[in-house]
Amino acid sequence: MTSLERLLTYYNQAQPDSMQAAIVRNILIHLKNVGEMTIFDLADACYTSPASISRLVRKMGYKNFSYFQKDLVDCMGKYDMHNRLVNLDRKPDQIPVTEYYLDTFENLFHQLRENIDADQIRRLTEMMHASEKIGIYAYSAFMSELFLQSDLFATGRICDVYAQEKDILEHIKVLTERDMVILVAPNAIEGIQADKIVTLVQRQGAKICLLSDSKRIPGFRKADLGIAVPGVLQGIDMHIMQIYLSLVALEYRRRYLDEEGYK
Repeated sequence: MTSLERLLTYYNQAQPDSMQAAIVRNILIHLKNVGEMTIFDLADACYTSPASISRLVRKMGYKNFSYFQKDLVDCMGKYDMHNRLVNLDRKPDQIPVTEYYLDTFENLFHQLRENIDADQIRRLTEMMHASEKIGIYAYSAFMSELFLQSDLFATGRICDVYAQEKDILEHIKVLTERDMVILVAPNAIEGIQADKIVTLVQRQGAKICLLSDSKRIPGFRKADLGIAVPGVLQGIDMHIMQIYLSLVALEYRRRYLDEEGYK
């Protein structure tokens, strides 16, 4: 998760009228200038104190304001790369953007449908059902993760969904050999951290399934189960990963919920 997405996640989860929401809102408004501002400048712009800024960045997982500032400046410098749904540099001039996007999605969906591995989906549902606690570490919490989370709770499993790296690292510390993790990691965004998370989870004795849009993502071969959906290493890949998670939820529900009367 990029520093900008951390800010947005924190902002969306904060109480709308809270001081934290107000501070983050003002940071977001001044994104283009953060690299040139001291912590005192930013505090003035946010109508708060430097101490409040320091507390906020530590809550977001940063050592101090300087680390946060450097990460945010780097993120904004790569804004187009991180927020690109499709690579428009490859789009023929005569094709509208909407048509190019839908053509790309249609092609990826067709690849997914043609190459879906039903045995792999069954294996993942069996791993989940054999676990006491399941952690879903996702780039962001979309509806597919929430559907799967509700299904797991309905069968007596504990399921936690985390998107913030700080929360993920804390959750890993309490994992045991009876637990498992599903790491949703788009390679273009999460590639560097995936290998680290796989290693830490396995050190705890827990199992991990790595779901990505590329088999080349670091940690893919080390994971107990590696699943790669078709992708173009752009934001559109997240839609395909969401469809895959929905298929997993449907299969889990069919095997473990329907037979227990949750229809």
